[in-house]
Amino acid sequence: MELPALPLGLAGSDGCLRVVTTSRPIGEIIHDGLSQIRHYGTGDPKLAARFLQLISDLAYTCPSAEVRAALVTQLDALARQLNDDDSDPAAIGELLAATGVLTRELGGR
Repeated sequence: MELPALPLGLAGSDGCLRVVTTSRPIGEIIHDGLSQIRHYGTGDPKLAARFLQLISDLAYTCPSAEVRAALVTQLDALARQLNDDDSDPAAIGELLAATGVLTRELGGR
């Protein structure tokens, strides 16, 4: 599914320009929208599991290669964070396994 392009500007009912839009790469939007959630949520296994579900949902609804690449980048960052966390080895092991499965499903390493 291709995302629709934004118009360069939006006019009011009187025809006067009201909003000027700028286009940003989808990878940048994904990074900005997910990085802080990932960073601060890694310490909570339930939130990290929900983050993985969100990645899966986004991949399903927006299957473009660009979106998948940005999501794999988020998964790689999550795996690095989880590997540095030793607070709950059992939960971290499960999350790392789920992260690996999802990364492979999205075509990552």
